[in-house]
This record gives sequence, structure tokens and C-alpha cells, in this order.
Amino acid sequence: MQRHRGHPHRGLLGAIIAVPLVAVTWSVYSRLHTPDPPMEPHEPAEAVEPPPDAKAAD
Repeated sequence: MQRHRGHPHRGLLGAIIAVPLVAVTWSVYSRLHTPDPPMEPHEPAEAVEPPPDAKAAD
């Protein structure tokens, strides 16, 4: 059986550093990122019909 190498609190120390680092990164990204404007609903100018051969199959 292998024993753990290193300090047993190394994972906790990594979490203490990683969580604030991710929070700061997300905060900076959120502040600098401009969201896309909402899309307008697209409605076709004329009715879309199935191709003529689709009607012949009925």
C-alpha cells in the first residue's frame, strides 16, 4: 500500500487558493464581457410550403 506524499493539508491549501482565484477571474470576466443583444423573433415573409413532390406521395 502506498502512502500519501507531501503535507496532508495540501488539498485544503489548494482549495483556499483556487476558490478565490476562480471568483476573481469570473468577476473580471463578467465585468468586461458585453452580452449579446436579445434576438428578434424571425418570421418568414411568406408561408413555407413543402416541396411539390412531397404532396404527390400522399
